[in-house]
Amino acid sequence: MARTKQQKSEFVSGLGTGFEFVKAISDEVRKLGGSDDDLRKVITQTALRRKIAESIMVGRDGSKFPSLVHAAELIPEGWTVVEDVVLSSFDVSGLKPRSFLKERETSISSEQMRKRAAEFHCNLGLSDAKRMLAEQDKIPVEFRDFYIPFPGTVLRDPGGDLSVPYLFFYGGRWRMDFVWLGNDWDVSDRFACSE
Repeated sequence: MARTKQQKSEFVSGLGTGFEFVKAISDEVRKLGGSDDDLRKVITQTALRRKIAESIMVGRDGSKFPSLVHAAELIPEGWTVVEDVVLSSFDVSGLKPRSFLKERETSISSEQMRKRAAEFHCNLGLSDAKRMLAEQDKIPVEFRDFYIPFPGTVLRDPGGDLSVPYLFFYGGRWRMDFVWLGNDWDVSDRFACSE
């Protein structure tokens, strides 16, 4: 039986292209406040490399949103994904509840809540909600009094209304539902943040 030589990626065979690739990733990590130690995780952590590869491959099967690849079974029939974020890397047991209200605010609009999710680096999406549901025994107890929105994924229902997923604790377990983006958010809501 003849052996076939494994085809190399042009990124690997061309040092210049490989350097550009590494530099682009490095620049993005640094923009997020990361360091060389954070970059080395790509070498030492298989799961991280897999997530990077999955993020690159999103769209290959005709879908452009990570939730359509990683959490399609959670999307109600007839609903469409309008906006989405890539999977985040976090330890569920290390998440902290973070209020998104500022001093003297009693509530904010969904639009403002979504802006603060990005500002606070807590912009999780439906794929992250799926992971938290799967590992719900690791969700810190202090979250149980709050609704946890996942504003990184916006869905449109058959009637045209926009919603985001959220988790809530009821009957001794975490559950997921969707909330209309016309709603306001108040003291009963918290982001799940890893910082």
